[in-house]
Amino acid sequence: MPRPRLAHVGILVRDIAAATPQWELLGCRPVSALVQDPSQQAMLQMFRSDSGYLELIAPAGEDSHVNSLLRRRGEGPAHLCFECDDLDVELVRLRSKGVLPFRPPTPAVLFGGKRVAFAMFPGRMIVEFVEPGWQMSLQQS
Repeated sequence: MPRPRLAHVGILVRDIAAATPQWELLGCRPVSALVQDPSQQAMLQMFRSDSGYLELIAPAGEDSHVNSLLRRRGEGPAHLCFECDDLDVELVRLRSKGVLPFRPPTPAVLFGGKRVAFAMFPGRMIVEFVEPGWQMSLQQS
């Protein structure tokens, strides 16, 4: 069975518009619209550099759990995301190895309804998993 492939790095920011210039300095450019994902209580926008994708994540409101993450961790890396050929099979494999997903597969607004799931790895590292084709379904600005 093919192993998951790195898809993108999620970055916590307080405000996507305010953070955009710093990422543009590094050669990253927006490749999606700015979207609100109610299930994640977040504002999201995907950026691309010559070497990969970054997902900027900001709170969608004062009561967003993203605000509590920002208070605890500050701005910076939030998660790694891996693309899986079969998300459901991958989640079963992870469970068999002792990794516990904490959010079941859910359609992602940013990825045109492609499903994502989240798991906690040792060291409290959050890892997201996404179905194939997510890049093709980015909601363009």
